[in-house]
Amino acid sequence: MGNRVLNEGESFFGFQVISRKDLPEYRSTGIRLVHLATGAEVYHLHNEDKENLFSFNFRTPPQDNTGVPHIIEHAVLSGSRRFPLKDPFVSLLKSSMQTFLNAMTFPDKTVYPASSMVEKDFYNLMLVYGDAVFFPLLKKEVFKQEGHHVEFKKIGDPTTGLKVVGIVYNEMKGKYSSPESVVADWSLRSLFPDTPYGFDAGGSPEQIPDLTYDDFVKFHRMYYHPSNCKIFFYGSIATLRHLEFLQKNFLSQFSKRPINSEITNQPHWPSPRQFEMTYPVKEGEPLKRKSSITVNWLTVPVTDPFEVLSLEVLSEVLVGNAGSPLRKALVESKLGEDLTPATGLETELKEVVFTAGIRGTDPQEVEKVEEVVLTNLKSLRDKGIKEEVLKSAIHRVEFRNTEIRGDGGPYALKVMRKVLRGWLHNAEPETTLEFNRWMNKLKEKVADDKKFISDLIEKQFITNPHRSTLLVRPDPEHSQKEEERLIRRLKTKESYLSEKEKDEIVTSVMNLKKFQETPDSPELLNKIPSLKLPDLPREVERIPCEESFLPDKVPVFFHDVFTRGIIYIDFAFNTQDIPGELSQYLPLFGKSICGLGLPGVRYDELARLMSLYTGGFSYFLSATGEVGNSFGKSQHIFFRVKVLKENLQNALDLIKNLLQEVDFQDSERLRDLILELKNEFKASLIPNGHQFASLRAGSKLSDILKDEEGWKGVTQLFFLADITSGIEKKMKGIISSLEELKGSLISRKNLIVNVTTEKSLFEEVRDKLSHFVCSLPEEGLSIVAKGSEMFGEEKYQTRIESLIVTSNVGYVSKAMRGARFGTAENGYEAVLSHFLRTGYLWEKVRMRGGAYGAFAMSYGTEGVFVFSSYRDPNITETLQAFRGSLEYITRTEINNDQIEKAIIGTVGKEERPLDPGQKGFISFKRRLCGITDELRQNQREVILKVNHEAISWSAHKLLENFDNGFAVVMSNRRAIDEASQNLKELTKLIKEVPV
Repeated sequence: MGNRVLNEGESFFGFQVISRKDLPEYRSTGIRLVHLATGAEVYHLHNEDKENLFSFNFRTPPQDNTGVPHIIEHAVLSGSRRFPLKDPFVSLLKSSMQTFLNAMTFPDKTVYPASSMVEKDFYNLMLVYGDAVFFPLLKKEVFKQEGHHVEFKKIGDPTTGLKVVGIVYNEMKGKYSSPESVVADWSLRSLFPDTPYGFDAGGSPEQIPDLTYDDFVKFHRMYYHPSNCKIFFYGSIATLRHLEFLQKNFLSQFSKRPINSEITNQPHWPSPRQFEMTYPVKEGEPLKRKSSITVNWLTVPVTDPFEVLSLEVLSEVLVGNAGSPLRKALVESKLGEDLTPATGLETELKEVVFTAGIRGTDPQEVEKVEEVVLTNLKSLRDKGIKEEVLKSAIHRVEFRNTEIRGDGGPYALKVMRKVLRGWLHNAEPETTLEFNRWMNKLKEKVADDKKFISDLIEKQFITNPHRSTLLVRPDPEHSQKEEERLIRRLKTKESYLSEKEKDEIVTSVMNLKKFQETPDSPELLNKIPSLKLPDLPREVERIPCEESFLPDKVPVFFHDVFTRGIIYIDFAFNTQDIPGELSQYLPLFGKSICGLGLPGVRYDELARLMSLYTGGFSYFLSATGEVGNSFGKSQHIFFRVKVLKENLQNALDLIKNLLQEVDFQDSERLRDLILELKNEFKASLIPNGHQFASLRAGSKLSDILKDEEGWKGVTQLFFLADITSGIEKKMKGIISSLEELKGSLISRKNLIVNVTTEKSLFEEVRDKLSHFVCSLPEEGLSIVAKGSEMFGEEKYQTRIESLIVTSNVGYVSKAMRGARFGTAENGYEAVLSHFLRTGYLWEKVRMRGGAYGAFAMSYGTEGVFVFSSYRDPNITETLQAFRGSLEYITRTEINNDQIEKAIIGTVGKEERPLDPGQKGFISFKRRLCGITDELRQNQREVILKVNHEAISWSAHKLLENFDNGFAVVMSNRRAIDEASQNLKELTKLIKEVPV
């Protein structure tokens, strides 16, 4: 169906065109339509992008904390009228070339997006998703599995007591274990006590069990109707094709219905309010400097794009970089250790929220923190914002909106969220999508009215009484109190149960287990539309690369990629010869280079200059094996700058000076950076527990992963906790180590450069880089090792390590020897890992075990295979499931259809599009570790030919190595103690993680 022009007022397939607008800044045309029979709205951002995305979006305001929007989000993807399987979602994961497939619950909406580069696949995904949201089965078993249910601790034995089980229930227990999550959540919720935003749409673990099945079904009937649906499309497929598909498959079966899903406005307060929340910490843990304090304002409607952009620029002025005045005032107040991650602007609610606050503080500092924030704002109002500060803030905001970056998903998903900001609240989709129009207006306003920003500070902050101050403090009794409340609740429930009702619980749980364990019939599985092997691309994507040399034979790689004029430059310094006692300082070295100043130039002034001339300057550490060399490794610290052509020279001058003259002697600033780095690790531990556990397990089998874990894992957290204890006495030694690293690393001989931008800019970039490298020392200073090897040698007396953290759920990982990239066996493992995580592990660990996620992956360059689970209430059962998954493969005849789907999913993962900046960097990293396009193509050919024998052989080899592998369990002490009753090894090697 052709790409004909759709004019306003025309009707097609039951839809009427409401508007059609060209959007040059997105190289797109925005087409808005309404379905006349139902009122469903469609917005298509039509362009030449081959990665097409759709999303069904519903306004779903919560009325309590039972998490019903969240549980519905899970449940609708678990069987529908046309696809009555247990889990159509995972069937899609198995056999699609999807580039994104997920569903997300927000405080006011639930969205169901998916994307693909293949048109056939795109419509397969939409058929399943559309049927799921409009015609779900919502079986009671699914409600119990995804939401909550009670069962006896020992199934079938009513004398063992009740417990609560459920995937969302466990997920939210994990979320509420993280202080950063509590701070971020309540910084917003505290401002909206009289609206749906005052509730947690994800669900509070204490209140999720209050949700009844009837209310669950009622919520879906109330909101999941086309009259309450906004459907977003992005990409190159013709709009008319989308319209015909929607009408034929879904919308023709509905008529319009009045639905009240409007998000009510919060009545504005006459005076500020204070709130206090707690989070769990381990008993006996020191409480000093463990609190967070935020000051939060309710500001402008999100549907006013000029006001929102004005606040975005103001937020950048206030807290956007290390030199920003409010950020600097809070950090230098020494009332806390660093800024809370909640600091900044939240623009996905009906009214915009601004937050400023610190973590690593104490409860008695609340009034002082408020005073620092308000005094600083009043000073900025009275003195005005310096022109260069405002200019750099505008530059950074413009840069963010220019850069094609998906932030972990497709770029189209980021665009969709911009559209929904206003569209969800009845504004035109373009209202919150367009940027240039409002930025031009803001620039004019700032130029004409020198008091504009001062007046904005006065209106939105100083005289705005709708302000909350939030204290989130540690409570050693938090978990115990929660547990006691749950026990009382369950005992009370149990005390009222008759023998018949106890039998009904046993029967209900047995029925649920039967439902979970009964496989879908081949007839039902075949209902899911799927690609076939001939639909797959046979050739891997090859990223263009030109290799040459700068002066002194410094290698440089150029990647010709469309970047909207942005130049990405990566400076890679080889860290391979850095001895163990210094290598642990590398994360701090990278952070210091990016966060300190220069002699005579304070860090805040340098941060302002970086903000003015770049779109960001950051570091990254990486260690990988060299393919084809069993003992070789590629180990580097990368410094990346993003810059526009006109600012390239100024940016390179700044970076050149930092690399050679960074002021490590600024001990006050260095102390702040160390504390900030430690807090970043602590904050990421619970939300990313499976990654920490996986990396640590793998590090026991690979020196390369040991390096990675030493920089990015629990080992680095131990190191940072150690140097921050009595930091003043250790500062001289820290500075000396950093100076030693700089002298060793920063040289021409140790450097490789990578550039990603349009080819037309290559020569200009090359010329400026030539001058840059000539300014560096020719060779670095040699270092004589003074201590042990990397992070010390460990003698393992056990194959399991237990890490104690403050979390109500856990993370389990198991690593074993696997195949290396470049071998056929590694291709087999790639297919096997996809098959396991979308099959056996999904069913055993997630569906039946209640964990939020289960994974299997191959570290091909290191020859290690790793299993892991996420937000998992079990330990021994999960470890058994890891082994059981391999045993299942070795004894089961996997049919060709299942293998074909696993191949499709494996290739699909490899084919996901990359952001422009990612493309050049990934190509660069491949070259550093010897992964050529020829090797990648060979692996693609191996994967496309994988059969049952290959998968079975691979599982058998992993099973042979299983007992010689290493497991890491990260959970609370009570869970580990209970699990040790069945697995004694859990208590042989225990470490308390300093969180």
